[in-house]
Amino acid sequence: MKNLLITTIGNYNFLSVWSYGKTKNFDIITIDYTQDPTFKYPGIYKALQSLRDYDYYWMPDEDICLSTPEINKLFDMASKYRLDLFQPSVLEEPMSFPSWPMFIHRKGPEMVSTPFVEIMCPGFSRDGLLKCMDTFPKSNSGWGLDIIWAKLLGYQKMGLINSVIVKHSRKPMNGSNLYRILQEPPSTEMYRLLREYEVMMIPYVHKDSDPPSSMQSTIRRPIRRPNISPRELLKNTRMRRHN
Repeated sequence: MKNLLITTIGNYNFLSVWSYGKTKNFDIITIDYTQDPTFKYPGIYKALQSLRDYDYYWMPDEDICLSTPEINKLFDMASKYRLDLFQPSVLEEPMSFPSWPMFIHRKGPEMVSTPFVEIMCPGFSRDGLLKCMDTFPKSNSGWGLDIIWAKLLGYQKMGLINSVIVKHSRKPMNGSNLYRILQEPPSTEMYRLLREYEVMMIPYVHKDSDPPSSMQSTIRRPIRRPNISPRELLKNTRMRRHN
């Protein structure tokens, strides 16, 4: 099985944690947006044009902390359950900040079927990626992509790897400066995608519900975010392979 961790990073990142040790079952490629400014998914999309021979891909935000052995386990679990779209659970504590309550780690089965997977740290099988990757350049913020991916995959073979637990080291929306120079509000990008793909409902599970073997979905009300001043972004993307 051939696996790849690929993502964009700036000066604040957990590359040293992801790549520590010699027992990795995955390759690592990073795209440094401080050298060639890009947003996460458009940057990954460009890099993936020549990287389609992997079995599984994981795309954590730069502020996601997970050790090499646990990343190995994440890929192994995705293969075990034959998932096309997956993510680890997220620790909730004073120094770890979940974005979606439904993905908070709780005691329960090692894998939980989910109605979607969030953009913070998704993983794909090769088949899942090929069905979804053309959406990547359609949202600089990433908002809306996760909802569209679920529809493109027919709401099947998606799961939370509950036995693998990441720390999200920064509060949502407190990330890189690039996130503050979007040309349009994230909510605008999201609603445009929902209209394009004719998605009428956003799947969501309440925080206080224990994770069952298969999660139920309700509607989440999107958060409004302020308009942000635009800047020109460079078109080319540099990527770096880490041994």
